[in-house]
Amino acid sequence: MKEGMLSNDIIREKMFQCPNCMKEYTFDEWFNMLDTLQMTDGTPEKTKTCTCGHRFYMDKPKHQTYYKFTHHITVLHWLFNKLSLGRYCKPVQIDGMVSAVHLEMNHGFGGKPIYWEVMVFADAENKLTDSDEFGYRLESYCERRNYSMELIEADHKEYVDWLKAGKYLIEYQLRKKDGKLCRGGWILSLREEYQRYFHNVCITDDQKIGWNLNDVTFALEKGGLR
Repeated sequence: MKEGMLSNDIIREKMFQCPNCMKEYTFDEWFNMLDTLQMTDGTPEKTKTCTCGHRFYMDKPKHQTYYKFTHHITVLHWLFNKLSLGRYCKPVQIDGMVSAVHLEMNHGFGGKPIYWEVMVFADAENKLTDSDEFGYRLESYCERRNYSMELIEADHKEYVDWLKAGKYLIEYQLRKKDGKLCRGGWILSLREEYQRYFHNVCITDDQKIGWNLNDVTFALEKGGLR
């Protein structure tokens, strides 16, 4: 096989799925699919379109839950903030999103087809990059992939429930900046065994775009769990 060419096994394998009609396509079938011209923010773009009318990469079904909370580095940091009435040791505002999506491309890589993924995104509105103390942006590597919408919705719910219950940890590394140590490389992690006290995580919005789920009951309350 020449370098840069796909093997016959890969070409024959079902590699793409339409999340609307659930029809699967081989790479060859997808590659030869009709291209349609779509307007995105005033810019014409070509996209593959399924026979049912679904536009690949443009009409992905999504379930997005937005959250925010204020973060203190330690309990002592929180105490100083309380005693000083917020004048010192101010908390950092964290904003983020738990997002479940149909990937449209098979990520099973030779095994059972995997088309669904949930990820946790985190940001600190650049407040982690505006001082010597917070020299790096907050990241999150919480990610799961699964075989069906029902399973990935359960994973999505678990991530949201952990956030609301304070089952998160923000880790960092001590790094030198301008000749002194500062906290950097911030990472948000979620696990059942974590427990953050004095947190105020709240859900600010919950959106389902093209997300139709009948087999799983999922009710998300607005507001925070203290």
